[in-house]
Amino acid sequence: GKYFLSALVYFNAVDTASDYLQINLQTSNRSHYAIFDPGGLSSDPAYWSLGYAGLSEMDAGDTAYVQIQVGSGTAQTDITASTEFSGYLVC
Repeated sequence: GKYFLSALVYFNAVDTASDYLQINLQTSNRSHYAIFDPGGLSSDPAYWSLGYAGLSEMDAGDTAYVQIQVGSGTAQTDITASTEFSGYLVC
């Protein structure tokens, strides 16, 4: 069936020296992602969010999960407890 999947990841203390922030919403059949380059900002933001929402074809036994990647920079970026994932069968 077709599933609506969404992920919203909240970051704290984003490092502008990072090459990118990326979230992957990975299913058994496909990878969906959102990416952001914080290097264009004038200072490290205290808060930032990245999200993805869309339809994904999935069968019985398929899985979905969210993966977060921070490219280089310092290890200061945190993921907050406000991060969300949801999904439901559309048809």
